Amino acid sequence: MNTNRKNALIIAYNDLNNSGVPNVIYQTIKSLSDFYNFDIVVFNNNTFYFDCLKNEGINNINIIKFNDTKPLKRIKRFFWYIGFRNKSFFRQCNNLIRNKKYDVVHSFKEYDSWPFFKACKKRGIQKRILHGTVIHKTPSGLLNRHLYKKNKKLSLKYATTFIGVSKLCCDSTFSNKNYSIIYNSYNASQFNLDVINKLPYDRLVLTQVGTFNDNKNQLFSINVLFELLQVYPNSYLKLIGKETGAGYLNQIKFRIKNTNLSNHVEIIDGTKGVGNNFEYTTFALMPSCQEGAGITAIEAQACGIKVFASTNVTKEMDAGGLISLSLESGPKEWAFKIFEEFKKSGNNRQHYNLDQFSLNSFKKSIKSIYDN
Repeated sequence: MNTNRKNALIIAYNDLNNSGVPNVIYQTIKSLSDFYNFDIVVFNNNTFYFDCLKNEGINNINIIKFNDTKPLKRIKRFFWYIGFRNKSFFRQCNNLIRNKKYDVVHSFKEYDSWPFFKACKKRGIQKRILHGTVIHKTPSGLLNRHLYKKNKKLSLKYATTFIGVSKLCCDSTFSNKNYSIIYNSYNASQFNLDVINKLPYDRLVLTQVGTFNDNKNQLFSINVLFELLQVYPNSYLKLIGKETGAGYLNQIKFRIKNTNLSNHVEIIDGTKGVGNNFEYTTFALMPSCQEGAGITAIEAQACGIKVFASTNVTKEMDAGGLISLSLESGPKEWAFKIFEEFKKSGNNRQHYNLDQFSLNSFKKSIKSIYDN
């Protein structure tokens, strides 16, 4: 046991639920737990990845809940957004670090990171890491645009180190700052070529893994299936995830019902992961409107599965099995390309080189960031 561990403070985007950003936190802690003790600031109650770490015997971690409850009344909520929220973040962080020395603070809260970084700077914490995981675009609306620009400016000012999950993500997040790219790793013990395809040779199954919301674009996938069924009736779609966009799951169910696809679409609770569903998958779908990286594309390719992805998914996620299509080309074109590929390769799997997405590669890179 290492008794000389340093202390690191991680600021989660929200909590440690089973989704992309908490998975990067999980990878970070798993990679560095021999060298650092971790306190993790969360703002909600899901502990999926915390429980995973505990079950793997990593015990030098601790969850600290900060308050981020917005007022119900509209006027109070307005003032909360423009100032009170950041003051609350600063105060809560300052109270935390007053009595404990941290060597590193690592924030995944994007441009809402600056109150934490400011408090840490005042307490002499020299290493302040801003970790970008999404593509940033200036919002519409005068107030939203003002707050966005202010929070961006201050977060870049108070951070000392900048890392992101892809070049596309880093270029959109860090302006002219020097940054490092650390590709997210995947679980090679779960996603590998031992996950063979158990489908009958003539059954075509598309699988999309991702939270149910506008950005992940499951409605587009349903439209692709509808077009695909016109040329190949033995086609099916699995949608694996959990709802994060209010009302989006109802839209999915309505679209399925309205297009008479109930016998061809399966909605699967993704709170516990993919399970054995890649054993019954021909191709993976990723029609995202925006994607910082897209680790599910890597997980699918690790199993030898080709991925049909929108051009919004960075080509850095292509290990040899990523087929990029424009959303503007429409569901019919996607269905045509999918059917053509199925006629060529069927349910056969292929080997793709995923070395740059290995846990060892991630561990080496993140340790260098923390230590240097």
